[in-house]
Amino acid sequence: MRISEIEKLVDAVMDGTTIVMIPLDKRASEHHVGIIPTFLDLDDPRKACVQFNDKYSFGGGWRPHSEDKWKLDQESLVLRYPGDPIYPPMVAIPFRDELIVVYDYAIVMILQKDGSFEVSRMD
Repeated sequence: MRISEIEKLVDAVMDGTTIVMIPLDKRASEHHVGIIPTFLDLDDPRKACVQFNDKYSFGGGWRPHSEDKWKLDQESLVLRYPGDPIYPPMVAIPFRDELIVVYDYAIVMILQKDGSFEVSRMD
């Protein structure tokens, strides 16, 4: 699924009161997201990374990993890391002006509207 298609889905399903998960791959399952959605609170004005850092403290918090090495295809949301196979997106979680994307191996990416992003492992 392309980012333009995801944006249309987000517009159709977002009502601002519910955390929505959008499967992006036929292999996507609840195991990909686990308890990640429980770390997000729409009534909390802080960004997703700050909420993750605060509420995922038992797992190490939100710690961006090798920021300069990750490459993101902005249209397909495929992540690349040197020496690894590609990471196709599994589940998208729109969160206000951010898009949280969950990948295999507990890789989580937060994409900002300006195209900047951070990647962390949340396992």
